[in-house]
Amino acid sequence: MEKQIFDTLKRIIAYKTVEAESRPGMPFGEQNFACLTDVLKMCESFGMKTLNLDGYCGYAETGDGELVGILCHLDVVPTGDNWNTDPFEAVIKDGYIYGRGVVDDKGPAVLNIYAVKELIESGLKPKRRIRLIFGCNEESGMKCMEYYKSHSEIPSLAYAPDAEFPLIVTEKGIADVVAYLSKPVGLSYIKGGQRRNIVPDSCEAKIEKKRVVDITKAKACLIREDDDFYILSAKGKAAHASTPKLGENAIVKVLEDLYAVTRDSVYKKIADKCVTDGSGIGLKVEDFSGAFTVNLGKIETENEKLKLNIDMRCPVTMCEDKVKAGANAFSVENDVTFSPPLNADENSYLVKTLLGVYGDVTKNDKKPLRIGGGTYARALPCPAVAFGPVETDEICNVHDANERISVESFEKAYEIYKTAIKRLCF
Repeated sequence: MEKQIFDTLKRIIAYKTVEAESRPGMPFGEQNFACLTDVLKMCESFGMKTLNLDGYCGYAETGDGELVGILCHLDVVPTGDNWNTDPFEAVIKDGYIYGRGVVDDKGPAVLNIYAVKELIESGLKPKRRIRLIFGCNEESGMKCMEYYKSHSEIPSLAYAPDAEFPLIVTEKGIADVVAYLSKPVGLSYIKGGQRRNIVPDSCEAKIEKKRVVDITKAKACLIREDDDFYILSAKGKAAHASTPKLGENAIVKVLEDLYAVTRDSVYKKIADKCVTDGSGIGLKVEDFSGAFTVNLGKIETENEKLKLNIDMRCPVTMCEDKVKAGANAFSVENDVTFSPPLNADENSYLVKTLLGVYGDVTKNDKKPLRIGGGTYARALPCPAVAFGPVETDEICNVHDANERISVESFEKAYEIYKTAIKRLCF
């Protein structure tokens, strides 16, 4: 790996670009704005034209003619616990690069920047405009791309280096559900998880002792006492919400133990509805794009309510009404934001070109993939797919502790991206 690329990756990873409090001109926090500013300044030093779109996103562009977009994001999910390295320091260890964002999505952003730089410096003249678009809010709403759509030019085609190779033609629909229930009697608080799109790795609840029937019935939680209260806490395993079975939901563990020690059915009803395959809310369905999934990503007490943040990944053929019915199974007091699925044309120029690039570089003949994840490919009204940066079978711990990519995969991805940009734009 070239030292310059890795040094850039280290610098970009060091920005703690988890969405934070909005500031004037910095809608997603100071670190997100600082990272965007740094990336655009670097691209400008490489000879590209740049524009910061009011801190929501920005782009770097080179060439003339029809516009091709490369859709990257600089924000990351919270780190959680259980890291073996500093999550905001890119390090190479045992053949892997570790750090929050090395896969999702700072690493691919850096690779595509340098691929464009190398092609331009080789003396080639692009026949299309290449626009690297950098968003700052992909992980928590994609408001950055909504802003881009209303303030800038839409590419004629695009790819998002933010998933798997060979490429993704189908992304499930995604429902962001916020549901409210009455707080159970005797519960002081419950708090767990950080984002709906992460399987929560920790949760804690405080319950009045007089509401507890038998504290020894707790199986998953650690118990400590605080005057007239018991505090129950559990650890889980983080994972991406699109693959909830790969994690262990700490919130569900605490809910199950709260039911076990209090016999209050409210806790059991919530836990039972959170079965990852949707069977708990009557939505165990599947089609060619995959199965419906549920993740209770965050829980907290808010005034006298329980607030649940739930992630649902919805097969392509599932209508929005069914999704809303699933939300109602948790509570009729809810708010649902639904992102429709993406289903790209497998015979399109974009898909055929990128598949051809992947095959030529890797000598592998693989078919397009369908996933539960959601990328910027769905965010703009143009033909777009997610493309790389890893193979399906590489364990990368995206949205989990110790996010990583092998050095071999990182270097291979660079060659794939460079070839793809050359074939699409030169």
